[in-house]
Amino acid sequence: MIVLKLGGSLFDLPDLAQRVIELLQHHNNEQILIVPGGGTTADVVRQWHATFQLSEVTSHWLAIRTLSLNAHLLEELLQLPVVQEIQTIAQHAILDPWDFLNCHSQEPDSLPSSWEVTSDSIAAWMALKMKADLVLVKSIPLPDNSSVDFLVRKGMIDRYFSKLIQGRQLRKFWLNLRQPPANWQWQSFGDPENSYEDH
Repeated sequence: MIVLKLGGSLFDLPDLAQRVIELLQHHNNEQILIVPGGGTTADVVRQWHATFQLSEVTSHWLAIRTLSLNAHLLEELLQLPVVQEIQTIAQHAILDPWDFLNCHSQEPDSLPSSWEVTSDSIAAWMALKMKADLVLVKSIPLPDNSSVDFLVRKGMIDRYFSKLIQGRQLRKFWLNLRQPPANWQWQSFGDPENSYEDH
């Protein structure tokens, strides 16, 4: 089972659907849950936060709503179902983060309502819950120093990510989707021995 976080920065790719469909076709024998990133839709909330001095909690939940919007865009592009609960996942599906996080916001291990938490941590939280592998699908290559702390410092993953996974077993991979498909490679970060080529 795989939780695949699709970075919001990729939503400007005209051939996004074709690239994701090709990626999924290479994993037809695995159950994949896609967690959408925010990208420019979430940036609107960041602007509102600054303009209107919204509370961090209010801004967090408004940003989560933008992930729901992106989930339904992916539903149209990929022709895959949007789900609210992990028990309803078919072979491949797209998570509606707003519905899921709303239902589970009172659990002891629920994520904080903070700008520290983005779709990176939401996807990692889902992967831990599902005992699944995590793939962060991004717009940029993984740097040579691929420790989690380095990626957090560089702003390549969110600040809560390292707190969330500390001391927990989670296989973590990175994929630069902007590369030509022939060059796609799932690169491990934090556990270099787990690297493998997607093609």
